[in-house]
Amino acid sequence: MCLGRYTNQLVILSGVRNLDETTLKILEDMPITNISLEDFYTYRKGMENKQKGIIRKMLQSKLLTIDQIPDLVGVEQDYVLKFQAEKTQK
Repeated sequence: MCLGRYTNQLVILSGVRNLDETTLKILEDMPITNISLEDFYTYRKGMENKQKGIIRKMLQSKLLTIDQIPDLVGVEQDYVLKFQAEKTQK
C-alpha cells in the first residue's frame, strides 16, 4: 500500500485551510504512516529555495570561493556554477 501519495494530497489540501502543521503532526504520530517531511514536494521545494537564497547571498558577498560554497550549503559545485550563470544572464 502506497500511503505517501495520499498523505501528500492530504497535507496539500489541509494547507488550504491552514491545517497543514496540525495534519503533519497527526500523521507523524500515526504508526502506520512512517512519513517524514522530506517526502513532501512542498518541503523539498522550500528547502531548494532556501538553498538558492543562501547561495545568492554568498556569491554577492564574495567572501567565499566557488569551491567553498558547495561544501557549506551541501550541494554540488555544478549546481552553484549553474546558479551563478543564471543570475549573471538576468
